[in-house]
Amino acid sequence: MRRGLIPDHPGFTLVDCAEMIPPSVESHPDGTVTIDRGIYIVLPPNDADWTDGFLTAAYDQLAETRLDDFHEALKPPIVGLGATKEAFAAYCDLMGWRRPKFWFGNERPRLPAARRQRNFETWLKQIFSGPKEKKKLMYFAEASKLFPGLPRTAFNRTWARDAPGSWKRSGPFVRERRTRIRR
Repeated sequence: MRRGLIPDHPGFTLVDCAEMIPPSVESHPDGTVTIDRGIYIVLPPNDADWTDGFLTAAYDQLAETRLDDFHEALKPPIVGLGATKEAFAAYCDLMGWRRPKFWFGNERPRLPAARRQRNFETWLKQIFSGPKEKKKLMYFAEASKLFPGLPRTAFNRTWARDAPGSWKRSGPFVRERRTRIRR
C-alpha cells in the first residue's frame, strides 16, 4: 500500500485525487490495448480533508479488497493476526472500541450472549406486565429485531418459564370472561 501511482504494485494504490487514476482501458497507436485492473482508493494526503464521502468510499473499497490485493510486505502481519471477522468484532466489543466501518459498516456491536439474554428477559418481563396485545409469534418478531441473533428456542424457553398463564392461551388478546345473567 504505497502512496501515488506505482504501475508494478500488485495491490491497491492510494491516490490523492480521482484525476490520478489512470484509464481502465488504454489504446495504443500500434493497436495494442492496456487494461489496468488496479484498485485505487482516493484519500487526500492531509487527513483534515477526509470528508465522510472520502472515508465511506475508502471503507467500501477496503471491505471488498482481498488479501491478494495487499502488498506482499503487508500480508504476513495481516495473516499473523489470524482473526475472523466475528472474533475481531468480539474483541472490539470486549475492549469497548467502536467496530471499524471498513469491515462492519454501520453494524451495531453485539453484546455478549449472556448480557443479550438478560436484556431480552428484562424486556419480555416488562411486556408481560401489561396486557397481551399480539400473538406470541409477533412478540418473537419484535424481539428478533431488538435482540439480533436471539434463537427461537431461547425465546420459547423464556416464554414458557415467565409468561403469565393467561398469556399462554392461544390468540392475540386475553379477553375478560363475561358473566351471563339469566332472567
